[in-house]
Amino acid sequence: MSSFSAQVLGCTDFWLTALLLIFCVSRQLKQEQDKNSELRRALAIEREATASREEALRKKLREARGDLEFTESLRKCANYRVKKFRSQLAASRAHCDRVNAGVKNAIRELHKRRATIEEAKTKISLLSAELLENLDKRSESDSVSHQHECTLCMNSDVDALFACGHVACCMTCAFKLPADNADEFTTRCPFCREKGQFKKVYFA
Repeated sequence: MSSFSAQVLGCTDFWLTALLLIFCVSRQLKQEQDKNSELRRALAIEREATASREEALRKKLREARGDLEFTESLRKCANYRVKKFRSQLAASRAHCDRVNAGVKNAIRELHKRRATIEEAKTKISLLSAELLENLDKRSESDSVSHQHECTLCMNSDVDALFACGHVACCMTCAFKLPADNADEFTTRCPFCREKGQFKKVYFA
């Protein structure tokens, strides 16, 4: 084989090798481009999904903020109602305390009045017993014609009972006696001069 043929063959091998390399490189570039396209599509899909998730998160965040504002308004309303209820409860307790104090005062006053009534009943019983005793004594000592005669006017029958228990005169003469404390039923007994009220009595 001549040197020219050898050169031609060597040149041919070189170009074949170069073409083979170019083909391999082109194929690799094509594969890389396909991979890049797939990656771009996957990235675009991921971006869309991310944007959707971000929008969903923003929506949930807006809803959460709305719920938080609504909860805050409910809390403020509840606090206002609690304060109002507490003030009303304090006013009600104060009113109950005043009512209880008034009831206690009324009970004490009632006990005092009951004691006064019992004392008056006892005094009336004693006066009635003394009156009956005095009447019995007078009925025994006085004559039948003068036992009910007024000791002041000597005309009317006695019918004025004084606080001391004496039946000393008639009601007409009793009203003529000097009154004490601007009370026409309060004067002094003509017998013992004891101060007190008088009232009309009836004899059977």
